[in-house]
Amino acid sequence: MVFPNLTTIKVRGTRFIMELLSHDMVRTKKPLKILHIINNDFSGISLHNRDKVIEATTVTADLAVNAEVDFSGNRLPVTKNAIIHFAAIRNCRFLSLRDDEFQDYVSTSYIFQNFTYLETLDLSNTFMLKSPGSFAGLPKLRKLLLAGNDFEDLTFANIFEGSKSINLEELDISYNGLTFLPKGLKNIVPSLRRLRLAGNKLNLEKVGYFINYVQSQQFTAFPKLQLLDLSRNKLETFAGSMLSHVLTLETLNLGCNYFRNIHKGFFSDLPQSLRVLNLSMCYNLTK
Repeated sequence: MVFPNLTTIKVRGTRFIMELLSHDMVRTKKPLKILHIINNDFSGISLHNRDKVIEATTVTADLAVNAEVDFSGNRLPVTKNAIIHFAAIRNCRFLSLRDDEFQDYVSTSYIFQNFTYLETLDLSNTFMLKSPGSFAGLPKLRKLLLAGNDFEDLTFANIFEGSKSINLEELDISYNGLTFLPKGLKNIVPSLRRLRLAGNKLNLEKVGYFINYVQSQQFTAFPKLQLLDLSRNKLETFAGSMLSHVLTLETLNLGCNYFRNIHKGFFSDLPQSLRVLNLSMCYNLTK
């Protein structure tokens, strides 16, 4: 059956038991504005064919410029062939692969450099490789979500090499086990409004080093930052003066760290723009 005016397809919470979806499964008369395949169960098809689901979908979909493409929550493998066919969805505005998994051998270098319309990219919990230039290009990107990828160390592979994301407003690299913040961030921080760093292994010295480094490269570090989340890190003390120049800061989350004594120095020189300060304690913290 053909629906000549169909521009939206949503498949959510479905268990697939067929061996492979048809290559014509998303053929439409008009370009799709929304393609959502979210939180489905593909365990009923073979591993071999499960590898091809994202590839087959991207190849057959006729997408409108600024379309939304959401594959999140399916736990599908992101293979080399799937990435090769990403060219078919390069004009999308929104792309999510959250909770799908890049295969161990798949490099992510420069895979999004031709996504000139993309504004939101969610690669949380995808175990993507730390490949140089993973986020090259992307001139319209406003939100980049990378939580839960076990990056640990980004000091050697500059994933932001070649980035043109001068309008990036939100960056989430929470729960990656980071001990250092990558210097490659310095080129995108001027536009950031929300920076989420929760659940890493950052201490005051390392956070301060990064902020001072950015400050030395630019007249003002974080001139637009409104939210900074440093909760669940390795902070044992804090110095408000470190953020004194962030005159737009409204929310600072320092909860669930290792503070023993909170003294006046914590708050001295924090910007007067601050509205929310979270110092909540958490039990059962382990170093």
